[in-house]
Amino acid sequence: MREYIAAKPRGSHGAHAYSPDEFGIDLGVERERFRAYQERFEVPSEIG
Repeated sequence: MREYIAAKPRGSHGAHAYSPDEFGIDLGVERERFRAYQERFEVPSEIG
């Protein structure tokens, strides 16, 4: 796996920049939906 990742670095074919708004996603609603899971497993939010 390490060899594969080293041979195919992230962004080597360009980058994608998506926003939740583009897909009609309300971050507040989704954060509340997954709040208990994030707290239980100490998963931080990745989107600011």
